[in-house]
Amino acid sequence: MRSWSVLPVIGLAACAFDGTGVAGGDGGGPIDAAVTVDGRTVTPDAGGDGSVIDAAPVDAAPVDAAPIDAMPIDAMPIDAMPIDAMPIDAMTPPCPTGYAPSGAAGNPHFYRFVDSNTSAANALADCGDDRAGRTYVAVIDDDAENALIDTLAGNRAVWLGLSDEAVEGTWITVLGTTQTYFQWDSNQPDNFGIGGEQCVEQKTNAKWNDLGCTSNRRYVCECDPALPVTP
Repeated sequence: MRSWSVLPVIGLAACAFDGTGVAGGDGGGPIDAAVTVDGRTVTPDAGGDGSVIDAAPVDAAPVDAAPIDAMPIDAMPIDAMPIDAMPIDAMTPPCPTGYAPSGAAGNPHFYRFVDSNTSAANALADCGDDRAGRTYVAVIDDDAENALIDTLAGNRAVWLGLSDEAVEGTWITVLGTTQTYFQWDSNQPDNFGIGGEQCVEQKTNAKWNDLGCTSNRRYVCECDPALPVTP
């Protein structure tokens, strides 16, 4: 069964349809209005007989036929080098916060003095944790650097980054290289005491002394920006 809705008509005597499917408000005449049917614009004529006087495609070219971009968005490279492929030096300072440049011509290294007494092993671990592969307990290469370490330490005794623990009398740096520069104090090294002395300190007079590695000393960490960072 078909149901019909009754709409109230206010101010109109009647609403008639003339058989064209277009309602007339003046005794059956069609309303002069354009409609779209199957993509064509249909306009009843002004004479009111319902004939079509014009029919044209709404658009000759579909909207989606026009290319938005010659290159799809997801095909455009965001960056020639992905962020995770960039070397660490491109994203971070060469040495960690707290390290200061030597200030000396020909010495590009950075240093950090630690005013806390601890064993040689603890000093080694602390410096190494700053930036593995690049930071270590200071290794002195010449007179200028020896004076610099003494100044940074405020003329206090500090650990140096070398040991003869593997072979007595053969001093190897924490970098795995053989030490060739020395500033031994008088009658040093002497490997004194039971068990000997396998580590080295710079004394308050800037001279060197071999010392038991479990002794407690302050230390200076050194950073070489040229060394690779290890995971």
